Amino acid sequence: MDFRSLSSKAKKIFTANALLLLLLCFMIFGTTLLPESWYRAAYSVLVNLILICVIFCLDKSHQLFSSITVTILIIILNIAFFTRTQLMNGVSDSLNLLFFIFAVSRLLKQVAQSKLVTTQVIVQSVSGYLLLGLVFTMGVARLDFLQPGAFSFPIDEQGSFQGKFYDQLYYSFITMGTVGYGDLLPKTPVAKSFATLIGVSGQLYVAIIIAMLVGKYSASSGQSN
Repeated sequence: MDFRSLSSKAKKIFTANALLLLLLCFMIFGTTLLPESWYRAAYSVLVNLILICVIFCLDKSHQLFSSITVTILIIILNIAFFTRTQLMNGVSDSLNLLFFIFAVSRLLKQVAQSKLVTTQVIVQSVSGYLLLGLVFTMGVARLDFLQPGAFSFPIDEQGSFQGKFYDQLYYSFITMGTVGYGDLLPKTPVAKSFATLIGVSGQLYVAIIIAMLVGKYSASSGQSN
């Protein structure tokens, strides 16, 4: 096997969509394995990389808007990381939340507009689901900040939250999957309403994606026959 064939295979494997999925998986499943002192830096680096990957995953008609928006978001994110002020953190998280909502909607539309069920379409579908989970995680974080005690996250003796981001991440995905272990609960009316939104949205996303993929696969199979 020559170098060119290896290079072409590498390009197919490490596409923007595959890289986005890998980064999302590492952020959701892998960062808990890192030392606690690395959490904040790892979160900042991963969000930067995810934002950049999203640019190349969206269709060309939105790449200019995405590029400008992501550049602004990365600047604000890094200012928030180095200044460590609540105002900048709040602005950064809120803007990232809005952009990820836009990214999820665009990925869902791209899947809907695709004619065939390809590996890229499946990867985009999974990435959209994981991005939706991050959107809800950021929403839970904002609500928890604006309304302390809205969720039953564990508190240590000094009154600070232990692994706050990972509790929020865990709560959001468990609620989105309607698993409901009962170890973390919404405690206020607003938090309960938001939990309902998370659960319903997660199930609707899965139902819509499955319906679209099955419909496209059936249509392509019928044409080939």
